[in-house]
This record gives sequence, structure tokens and C-alpha cells, in this order.
Amino acid sequence: MGRLIADTAPRTFKTWQQAARWTHRLIVWYLGDDQTGWPEAEIRAFDAIVNTVNGLSNLDGIGQPPTAAVLRRTLEQELASSVGHVGHLGGGVLVANLGAAIGLCLERVFVVGAAEGVLPRRAGDDSLLPDRERHAVGGALALRSQQINDDHRRLLAIMASSDHTTLVWPRGDLRRSTERLPSRWVIKSAEALGETELNGGELPVAAWHTSSHSHIAGILAQPFPASPHEYNLRALLMQPGDAPGSSVVERLPNLARGYELVAARSSSAFTRFDGNLAHIDLPDPTAAGQTMSPTRLEAWGSCPHQFLFRHILRVDVVEDPEEGLSISPMDAGQIVHGVLDKFITEILARPTEEQLTPGECWTAADLQRITQLAEEEFHHYESRGLTGRRIFWHQDRAALLRQLHSVLAGDNMLRAQTGSRIFKSELRFGMSGGEQPAVQWGLPDGRTLRFRGSVDRIDQQEDGGLRVLDYKTGSDYAFKKLSEDEPDQGGTKLQLPIYAMAARAAVGQADAPVFSAYWFTRGSQQKLIGYQLTDAVQRRFDHVFTTMVDGIAAGMFIAHPTAESRAQRFVSCHYCDPDGGGTQHRYREWLAKMANPEVRSYLQLADPATAAELESEAPC
Repeated sequence: MGRLIADTAPRTFKTWQQAARWTHRLIVWYLGDDQTGWPEAEIRAFDAIVNTVNGLSNLDGIGQPPTAAVLRRTLEQELASSVGHVGHLGGGVLVANLGAAIGLCLERVFVVGAAEGVLPRRAGDDSLLPDRERHAVGGALALRSQQINDDHRRLLAIMASSDHTTLVWPRGDLRRSTERLPSRWVIKSAEALGETELNGGELPVAAWHTSSHSHIAGILAQPFPASPHEYNLRALLMQPGDAPGSSVVERLPNLARGYELVAARSSSAFTRFDGNLAHIDLPDPTAAGQTMSPTRLEAWGSCPHQFLFRHILRVDVVEDPEEGLSISPMDAGQIVHGVLDKFITEILARPTEEQLTPGECWTAADLQRITQLAEEEFHHYESRGLTGRRIFWHQDRAALLRQLHSVLAGDNMLRAQTGSRIFKSELRFGMSGGEQPAVQWGLPDGRTLRFRGSVDRIDQQEDGGLRVLDYKTGSDYAFKKLSEDEPDQGGTKLQLPIYAMAARAAVGQADAPVFSAYWFTRGSQQKLIGYQLTDAVQRRFDHVFTTMVDGIAAGMFIAHPTAESRAQRFVSCHYCDPDGGGTQHRYREWLAKMANPEVRSYLQLADPATAAELESEAPC
């Protein structure tokens, strides 16, 4: 025992191979390497363990050298997945598809999912080799439409392999809120048992047919539960009185915490289960050395819950590029930004006398040059596999090129109308290697927010005024209400004033008049949506930033989902709707908690109309 304690004391390893050798020596020393007389199951288990341990050597070069704790967790995970066979062939439970069970002699058979549309499957034609082409070879290829006959033969064969077969089908589909009908073959079997024809697929009440209205009803109807989970659930359902105080809940701490969570989220209280982290020390956005981008704060304005997961816990949404048929909107935007930056940077590198005057138009040579830059960028994204399917990329590529050409046409009118010249492209501030330090925004209470970012373009007017332009390649739908009277749209649009301050610093004029705008480049009609940076706008953002900083410091990270919606292809917030099933539950929770005093400051920022309505309804 003393040697075992010494041998297994915590230690560090230089490589995974060293850790594997050490573990293998322990196994051989304490278990031996001669399995003579061992039971067959023990021999298989020994081989599985040795193979798993030896396989750890392959981890060198992938991760850091393991500690003893990491080695233990890795072994636990690997060995847990190496289940192997239990018992002997011909005994126990076999879980398989219908085809795998043909030819076996079974005591009982349970066929689950025997619903129309599942059994038989919906037979879709093969897009590469449709049935009309298969007909041409005179029966040498099976038709896709004949798969239904194969399914029926498999079902009949598996039913014949046992003296007792149970066919099970769901009464409904919770994903689609629709009713499920029993398979046509279930109806045929029922007709054979009852020796009568069934009309409309309604099964009669008989000894061979039972139904359950729900999972709960099935558990309560059974003489004894089939698993520990069903045993606990059954005991809980049959427990009289208040469930959270029952002996079942007290015996199962996990269940008690589940009750606490459900009760908290359904109440009007703002709890830790809803994003109330007031009891935790969080990073201070105004601390010295802290910089952030305006879009990061925008995440808190649109949904504090998203801000918590994305920017504090670092939980990102996992993208699946294989699902994309065409180039992503983000990559398309980066192409436009990159081409325009390279093009304008080349223009600004020309001698002063060759710079464009406000009324001067881009030439055919300029149009040819931006086309050449676009082709280079297209090739770069194609080589990285980011452009989607070829047939869609052919269209997207042409659309992006048209968009770049239309930007030049719109720029001709913009410079002529405003009397402005291009001053700077992609002004980076607050970043490593950037041209400008971080933009410092002093709050009324003395705290300071430091911002980093990149201004797409700065124009300088003949009267000394500045125009800050931020390219947007998508729709302007979410920006239509943006104006000097509503410059932040509930704390969700924060870039323009920060970029205006960066532009002032770039020209060295702290009080220069600045017009900041989003430039929507998609379509033939170029559109600017923005406002002048006035004292009133700055006071508004003083209030917005103070509310945000106070909310983050107070640990206010409530989920703010969009209005109640069902499952949809486009998910506006993956943190409120992670499975794409809709926000109906989260939205009801939001409605129950938005009147809470701890949430009031955020509600006044995000939805001032609703906040005012709640204030008017509050008792005096």
C-alpha cells in the first residue's frame, strides 16, 4: 500500500508519451501482464485500458504536457466511451434498425416510431440519379420509389422473428405541434387482429391496443417504473402537498436546484438564474488600461445576457461553414471594406495636385483599378474556401462588383454636394500598431471609458467640417430610426460619436464640427443615415454610457429576447435562442421581470416607451 501511494503521488510530465509509459508501468506492476485464467470480459477490459493508455502518446504536439489531473480526466473520458460488449452473444437487449435484426430469434420485439412518414419513410427522388434514369437500365438499378417495399419486408421479417411484437408510435410531434398518425402497416396489422376494416385509421379499444396520453400518464399507469429516473419522477408526482418540500426533492439535491431555477425564472424577481450577478466581482470597463470597442457595448444595449456570455465568459457561437451555400454577410462586408481601403489608400498616396477635387468624378482608369483590386480580393477568399457554392458565388461575385462600382458613383455625388475631399481611410485608434491612441470619453461622475476601433473613412469639407463614414453592406432596416433626436436607438448604435471623436483627434481640432453617418452601399441608391455630433448628442451619450457602465458593474445581465416568436431559420440572438426553437419562453420571462426595480435603468434605456408606461401604471 505504501508503494502504491508513492507511485500514484501527483507529478508532472514533460510529454504525453512519458505519461503513457508511466501509466502502463503501473498497470503491469499491479495487475500483471499474464491474463491466463482471466474471465473473457476482464481480458477485453484490460486490452481496452492498455490500448487507451498507449494511444495517449499521439497527443504530443497537439496540446500542452499533461498534469496528473489532466491525465486522470483524459483517461476517465476515454475509458467511459469504451463500453465494449456486456454479457454473451444471444442474451440481453439489442438496439438496432429493422434491417440489422433480420434472421434473429428474439423473445420480444419493440418497434418504436411506427408513425406515418417515419415508417415507411418519405421516398424522395435521387437528385443525381432519379428514377427516370434508373428505368433506362432495365431493372439493373433499384428504384427509389421501391424503398417502401423494402421497409415493409423488413418490418414483416422482424415481426416474424418473435412471438410477441409491440409497435409504438407517437401521438404528436412537439417540434411541429401536429398530430401523428399510426403507420399504414400498423393499421393493416390491427385489421388482421380484429378481422375488420378500420375507417380513418382509428384503432379500437382492445386487449392488443393501449394508448397513453402523455409521458407522465404512462409513468403513472405502469405497475412499476422502468428506471431510477422514472421511479423518482413517479414518487414526485404521487407526493402530496408542496413538491419542493417533499422527501423526494430533499433526497435529490439536483432536483431541488431544478425546482429553484424554474420557480425563480417564472417569478417577477431578478435572480441569479436570470443574470443577476451582483454578488460577483466583475471587470470594471472604466478601469485604467481597459479599452473596448463600441460594438462590444452595443451587445449589452441589445441584450445584457449576450454581453455576459460573449464578452465576459467568452462563449462564442459556433459557426458551421458547411451549412453556408453562399458567402457569409460578414465575409462579403470584409471584401467591400478591404477593396475600398486599398483603393482609397492608393488615391491618397498620389501627389497633392493629383488628388480629386470635390466636384471631380472618378475616371475610367479608377473604375478599372477598383475592379482589379476586387478580383484580387475575390481570388483570396476563393482560395480560403469562404465563398460558398460555386453557382451562388457566381451571382454574389457580380453583385459585390456592382456594389463597389456604385460606391464610386455615389461618392461623386457626395463630394460634389458637400464640397469635401477624402482625408483618411481606415483610421485605427486604441489598437496595437494603430495611428491614434484610444478615444477617451469622460463621464459626468469622473470615470473614463476608453474606446478602440477603426474609422472606415474621414472626409474634410472646405469649411473645415468633417464627415465620418462607416460602410454598411447590409440592409438599413435596423437603422431607419437613427437621428440626432434618437442617436443611439436604445443603446444599440454607439459607433458614430466615438468615430467622430477619433476624427477630431486625427485632424487636431477638438471642437471641429463632425457629421457621422453609416453609408449603406448596397443597391443602386446610396444612402447615408447619421447626425451631427452636437452638445445635446454628447449629453445623451453621457447618460447612455453611464447607464451601461453602472449596469455592468452591478451585474445586470438579464436576457432581452425579441418579441415572442416560433422556431425560425434566422436567429437574432443565439444566446436567448440557442436551439433556434423560438423565444416564446424567454420572452414571457422578460415580460415578468422588466418591471423589477433592478431592471428599470436598463428598460429605460432599451425601451423608454414601455418604461414610461410602467411608471404611469405604478401605484402612487
